[in-house]
Amino acid sequence: MHYIQTIFILLFLLISAQKAKTQPFTFENKGKIQNLQERMTLKKVNGMCMQIYRNGNLDTTILMGYADREQKVKVNEHTLFQIGAMSIAIGNFVLLKAVAQGKVKLENDVNDYLRSWKLQTPQNQVVTVEQIAMHSCNFAEKDKPKGYKIGKKVPTLLQMLKGEKPSMYKAIKLLPGENLYSFDGYSSPLLLQQLLEDIYQMSYAQIVEKEVFEPLGMKETFVQLVLSPEQKKIAATGYTHEGKRVKGDYRQYPEAISSGIWSTTSDYAKFVLHLYAAAKGENNTLISKELALKAIQMEVGKKRALLFGVGDSENNYLGGASYGFRTQFEGNVKIQNLVVVFLNSHENWQFLNIDMLSAAFKYIEQKNQQK
Repeated sequence: MHYIQTIFILLFLLISAQKAKTQPFTFENKGKIQNLQERMTLKKVNGMCMQIYRNGNLDTTILMGYADREQKVKVNEHTLFQIGAMSIAIGNFVLLKAVAQGKVKLENDVNDYLRSWKLQTPQNQVVTVEQIAMHSCNFAEKDKPKGYKIGKKVPTLLQMLKGEKPSMYKAIKLLPGENLYSFDGYSSPLLLQQLLEDIYQMSYAQIVEKEVFEPLGMKETFVQLVLSPEQKKIAATGYTHEGKRVKGDYRQYPEAISSGIWSTTSDYAKFVLHLYAAAKGENNTLISKELALKAIQMEVGKKRALLFGVGDSENNYLGGASYGFRTQFEGNVKIQNLVVVFLNSHENWQFLNIDMLSAAFKYIEQKNQQK
């Protein structure tokens, strides 16, 4: 899945510095060569926005397909996508800011900060804030959020924690032992969302706007259950595995910290690149170099960094999936190279991680042959 990390440096050094609408990516299928559009059609990928950054600056934008196929609205740089679990990194970033502001300590018991609801632990087990952020606790509910259909009543945060209707999940329950899966897309983030709301005494949407989106200039990023008519005009429509339009065009995610953020590739790049700059000590206005390194580098004995997955000391990644959408970024902190790819195609990880990787290798080979 993460082979792309090994080729980023070559890719960024070899690609043209000129922006382009398409790239000459080709694929082999049953002995025939396909272009990118043909491959997208075969894999039922409706629309894609990919942005490649070199040395922290935008180098190439690739726009393919439709934000709304039926209305013939094409994907552009400002198309909004639901970013799924890529939302979690933003929540953990807020947590690190709260640490810097002296509002919370990672090593403390999570129940020290929870006000509206308390975590019941087996045998008086102490669960630290960092354990929640690192997804290392063994919660009964580990699945990623499924989303609520447009028009359906959604639960409040407390109703989800307690497992009360209309929540589709059972109450948050901690089991003995560790989380062997190393990632929990529902329970841990939900608990962290409640912790942050209790600390800041405002809604999660207000918290991330104040602490992240506004200071980083992420003007096209927000938390929203139901899009306004103006937002709907620039938002991508979600499509299923089979390429069918999602009923209602997308789903509601009251688990805002897990899947509730809408964004653009360029806005998400601002978030990642700010962390890269902070980790290098180049911009520590929002977060210290020490905390930025903790966010993106894996510590001994850990399975991931606090915000991202880690390939090695320099490369990291994160992906997300909400119903009808699939997103991912891969980056290199040392030279601040970054690729962000958003699709309005449900769980199409093969296209994202295998097809585009193969295309990148072929593209590099072609560039080498031209020299």
